[in-house]
Amino acid sequence: MSMYKAIAYNKYGTNGESYTKDGLEVTLAPLTSEKKGTNPEELLALSWAACLNATARSILNLSGKTNKIHVRVEVDLEKDVPKGLIFKPVAYMAVEGFTLEEAKFLAEKAHKHCPVSKLLSLTPGVTVNAVSFDEIFE
Repeated sequence: MSMYKAIAYNKYGTNGESYTKDGLEVTLAPLTSEKKGTNPEELLALSWAACLNATARSILNLSGKTNKIHVRVEVDLEKDVPKGLIFKPVAYMAVEGFTLEEAKFLAEKAHKHCPVSKLLSLTPGVTVNAVSFDEIFE
């Protein structure tokens, strides 16, 4: 049984509006356009960053810890022969007060349990890295 169902609509690809059944409207713009808007790469990055962070927070909360967690996700769009266009997502996680080794352990555990990570599991090159808390937004 579903815990939650999101429904999204799109009529014109990356050139127009997308919206959800619950009323969220997103303006999309092609990469070649000067029009203001977002794109699938940014939406994937936002989704994965939020999911990794929430999963890591849940894992920490189970052990009674409340350290701040910051996540940065980069999604490159690349040409791949013979597959055509592909996404190359990479995540970076920093945990305040954790060593890099501790942060890496948490990042890997969160990646294993995050639903978006599970979707990406068949994508070659998907990685999750630990970085120090002061360099996450560089």
